[in-house]
Amino acid sequence: NDGQEYRLATVLSALRFDRDGHSKVSEEGFQLLMRRDVQDVQVMEVTYDVHNLRDWAHSKGRPTQWNVLFHPWLFPDIQFREEGSQQVDVVVYGLHGVTVVPQCPGALKPAFVKLEQWVVMKDGIYMSMGPDVGRIAVSPTHPVAWFWSICVPPPGKIGVDDEPRPALVTKHILLMDTRTKIMHSLADAFTFSDVSVQGVLAHLQAVLTAQQQCTERLSRLMAPLLTE
Repeated sequence: NDGQEYRLATVLSALRFDRDGHSKVSEEGFQLLMRRDVQDVQVMEVTYDVHNLRDWAHSKGRPTQWNVLFHPWLFPDIQFREEGSQQVDVVVYGLHGVTVVPQCPGALKPAFVKLEQWVVMKDGIYMSMGPDVGRIAVSPTHPVAWFWSICVPPPGKIGVDDEPRPALVTKHILLMDTRTKIMHSLADAFTFSDVSVQGVLAHLQAVLTAQQQCTERLSRLMAPLLTE
């Protein structure tokens, strides 16, 4: 990491839509996909707890500008001491509480940009992800922020059926404040270990209930301000 200190956000959930995933993509997303030679799409929704990351950035006097990493998807089978590099086309859209970083090399934009993504060995024992690109700016005052990204890999074949590589369409949900009374139950609702059908349904019910509770708490907090 060239002497720089980096932190990763905590992933609370990663949901892949294996059936009718394309139906989750908005018209804006389809318009962007049409600008690239895309044969298929893989759609995901990822929720992050970035409370600690936001506080760490504030303690270091750094802006809340973070990189979006596509390495786990691009290098799913990479082994220890292996290296890899790919150049991808990436775009972001549907921003809420998120902005682009103007005049920043390698920043993500509402138009496709080419980014290199690599994994290399450092000092013979550390596997390092880079380079320092894919940056977005997140408002530290938004309780919840979100955005969509599209990552188009280079042409090639993957899988036992030798199928074309799909483009990755992801909705990123950033929970900025998970330690206060307003939002703490939402982060707790994402913790579960029972992967049975009943367990997953109970988990989804807990998340929806926590979302409703957060909305009600926020409404009670804001009501006096709106009536003044």
